[in-house]
Amino acid sequence: MQNTGKIISYIGFAARANKIVFGTDRILVRPRVPVIVLSGNAAENTTKKISSYAEKSKSPVVILENVTLEEILKKNNCKVVAVTDRELANAIIENAL
Repeated sequence: MQNTGKIISYIGFAARANKIVFGTDRILVRPRVPVIVLSGNAAENTTKKISSYAEKSKSPVVILENVTLEEILKKNNCKVVAVTDRELANAIIENAL
């Protein structure tokens, strides 16, 4: 069961600390990221690309259920982000289980 409130807070902290990568294309050029957060309303093609990348790089993927990244980050058309700070990433993973 996701603790959505805490996940939202951690994503906000990462954004304020500039420890976040926005968008599929920018994520795919990195060798590895600590965690990928995927919005529940992401397109099928985006989901496939991120899933394939996650398998290759062994990066965990957290899919948000009740809220979208657009609402959290106040950015239009934001469907996927990667948190680059390891401590924040671990906190997000812990609260996603």
